[in-house]
Amino acid sequence: MTSSFKHKTLSLVAAASAAALLAACGGGDGDTPQQQEQGWKTDANGNVTLRFAAYAGKTPVDCNSQITGVGTQPEQVLNLAQLRFYVSNVQLLKADGSKVALKLAGSGNDKFNYRDEQNAVTLIDLENKQDGNACKGTPEVNPVITGTVPAGTYTGVAFTLGVPLALNHTNQRDTATTPLVLQDAQQPVMAWAWRGGRKFTNIELVNKATSTSTLLHLGSTGCTADVVNGAAPTECGAPNRVPMRFEQFDPAKQTVAMDLAALFSTDDTSKRNGCMAGPKHADCAGPFKALALGFDAESGNGSGLPLAGQTQTVFKAIDTPAGN
Repeated sequence: MTSSFKHKTLSLVAAASAAALLAACGGGDGDTPQQQEQGWKTDANGNVTLRFAAYAGKTPVDCNSQITGVGTQPEQVLNLAQLRFYVSNVQLLKADGSKVALKLAGSGNDKFNYRDEQNAVTLIDLENKQDGNACKGTPEVNPVITGTVPAGTYTGVAFTLGVPLALNHTNQRDTATTPLVLQDAQQPVMAWAWRGGRKFTNIELVNKATSTSTLLHLGSTGCTADVVNGAAPTECGAPNRVPMRFEQFDPAKQTVAMDLAALFSTDDTSKRNGCMAGPKHADCAGPFKALALGFDAESGNGSGLPLAGQTQTVFKAIDTPAGN
């Protein structure tokens, strides 16, 4: 999986505090020599930092980039307008197959992060809006997820693109009880129809030569709820959450990159392409395939579930560039 956001590299560092905690989690000095050889060992402070960056193929991109190499007409020059997405429930992987949940740092409820006993979610913001560039966002960025895990030896990382069902359908306008990262007041560009929850992604490229845009608004659709009584949905026909798993990931050497070229590889970027996650939106076929999500524009029966036996190609583990 893979801008000069000075793509703040993805370094996953973890560590723990007490021997009892290490023993309970099967980490630390209890790891076998084989497990130690297979992974990377955490430091002693319990800190983890996952870093994300935006790419188009092998080229890092940001709001100031003249982007080419995307879509069926790779000579078209594009600019980044929007690039934000939710990542939830990060786990570190161990050589024995076990997984350890990342506990988000800080208060657990800020503009970019929220955690409770069951779930955690972070908004990754890769837009560095400045005077004169094409981005519609703000100068503020958030390319990282930080937290803690018990000390030990880890081999990889897993997470989900999207907001967990239990958090997705909160009242986005309720500033008293809704997590900040899910509020319209804090993150208005991620607003979605109330029953649909939040946009999981808000990604947009603009072609100034043709005054057209290529975008992906991914989110749950077909959500049912007792609207009369104000109840939130308990299920959605197309959840549209994307599981990510990197069996081998070294945070000291690698970054998670979102590859815009892979996401929009089948789109003609000289024309408008507007995927808003509807099962009948033909513009969604390419991005859904790249994300390995079930989709059927012709019949209108997009499953919104991960496709068995297929792997998404949009998020990639890349070598962190020198100096980052």
